[in-house]
Amino acid sequence: MAFPAALRASTRTSHAARTTSLPAGARRCRRRFLRFFPGGFQDETYLDWERNYKSAAHERWTELLEPGRYRSLLKARHPDRHIFLKPNVTRIAAQRYGVEFAYRSTPNRETYESLLGFAARVRRDLKDLRPRDMIDLQSFLWVQGSDEYE
Repeated sequence: MAFPAALRASTRTSHAARTTSLPAGARRCRRRFLRFFPGGFQDETYLDWERNYKSAAHERWTELLEPGRYRSLLKARHPDRHIFLKPNVTRIAAQRYGVEFAYRSTPNRETYESLLGFAARVRRDLKDLRPRDMIDLQSFLWVQGSDEYE
C-alpha cells in the first residue's frame, strides 16, 4: 500500500529539516551509513553484517559468565547504557563526525564518558533511524571508522 502524497511530502520535509540542521560531518556520516544500509538500523544487510552477531555474542557472554563477573569484566550487561570502545575506529569516526573524542590509551573515566557523550549525540542525530541500543550506535561508529567500509 502506497503512502498518500501529502504524507510522503511531510516525511521528506521532516527528514530534510532534521538532517540539514546537523553539522556537515554528521550529515556525511549519516549518508555513508545509509549508502551501505539504506534501511537504516532495520536494513536486512545491516542486521546480517553488524547487528545479529554482536547481539548473539552479547547473549553468549551473558550465558557463559556468572553475572557479577560479567559486569565487572565488560560493564556491558546493559547494551542500552554501555558501549564497547574500539579506540582506532572511534577516533576516526569522531573526526569524520566532527566531534572531539577525549581518548587516552590507559583505562580512565574521561575517555568512557567522552564515548558515552559521542554515542548520545549520534543517538539524537539518528533518532529517525530508530537505533535500538548501544549495539546499533557502536555499529554506526564502526561503519564510519573501519576500513571495511571504504
